[in-house]
Amino acid sequence: MLQKWKLAGALVISATLLNPIASQHALAQATYNAQGQKLSGKTHVEKAIGKCLIAMLIGGGLGAAIKGRDGALVGLAAGGVVCALIMKGASDKDKARIRDAQLAALNTNKLQESSWSTDQGASAQLAVMPAGDGSVLMTDKGSLECRRDNQCRVGDSWYPKEQILSRQAAADAPKVVKASFESSRELVCRRSRVVYGVDRQVVSDGTDIACLDGDTWVTSDAFKKQKINSDHVVI
Repeated sequence: MLQKWKLAGALVISATLLNPIASQHALAQATYNAQGQKLSGKTHVEKAIGKCLIAMLIGGGLGAAIKGRDGALVGLAAGGVVCALIMKGASDKDKARIRDAQLAALNTNKLQESSWSTDQGASAQLAVMPAGDGSVLMTDKGSLECRRDNQCRVGDSWYPKEQILSRQAAADAPKVVKASFESSRELVCRRSRVVYGVDRQVVSDGTDIACLDGDTWVTSDAFKKQKINSDHVVI
């Protein structure tokens, strides 16, 4: 069984190495500059690239477990169909177009559409559709969970958001609450749906949340570094 998994893993690694577009350099960039603005974290499409490689590994591993080497090849082939299409638009230049469209959508809160020819000669289509405004309440210890009635949880108690933002805690509030209230601030957040296609086939379709922290839009995968809990964002 172990040998079968090693075979599947080796096949995936070989496929990745043979495709320079899937190199670590192309996938590892975390902070971007576009039109004088910043986007911290990966776009929805970039996260899809990593997921497709994982899908290939899982497909190959399951195939190997069921039908040995032939099963591994079948599993890799099945997982590789969508991956191959995504990789056609995975170059740095293509990803920059995707980042530009996502930034424009986040800043204008309007639909952004784009199409272009990739370095590999494929036609790429992109639509980024903002789906509403929201907010997250930040304190010195991270984000706070807030309900739609603007009541926010601190510890086991709920307080009005206005009270927290005005830095006024109840007289009998625990010290940890007072400390949180002292540095609280509200971030503007927006959710967007990103549909990405290559050669007229949709290869990535999903939603993402980004919040404006200072002059930087922070995407959901980078929330943890900013002490933001994406579950606390109400949109």
